[in-house]
Amino acid sequence: MYEEKLKEKKEIVQKIFFNTQQQTQIIQEEDEEKLLPLLHERQELIQELECITQQIQEIKSRIKITQEQKDMETEIQKKLQQVYDQEIKNQQQMEKNRQELYQNIQDLQQSKKAMAEGYRKQQVSTYGYFIDKKN
Repeated sequence: MYEEKLKEKKEIVQKIFFNTQQQTQIIQEEDEEKLLPLLHERQELIQELECITQQIQEIKSRIKITQEQKDMETEIQKKLQQVYDQEIKNQQQMEKNRQELYQNIQDLQQSKKAMAEGYRKQQVSTYGYFIDKKN
């Protein structure tokens, strides 16, 4: 029973890892609209992971764990660490993308302001008008 739950947990962690890799791809392509469905899927996987982890803890307290099972737990922890490391990189890349977007918006606003002040401004006539009175 314990080993089955560990295998199930390992599968979920692998799915989370794959999901994280997909997120990385989307972030690099700067196509954040595709990110939302992946985030929803990830949240569901995390909830499954929490549930199975709780079940494992309950079983673990009642049985003796073999070395093979300990090795599997270690393998799962390593994969979770990889997920965490990749998630940190993803967050850093998203922050970089956000800052670039913010800078682009500021540049656009500045150029729009320059256009309004420079090109659309009505030119003051420099020619004089003379009204000639006829006597």
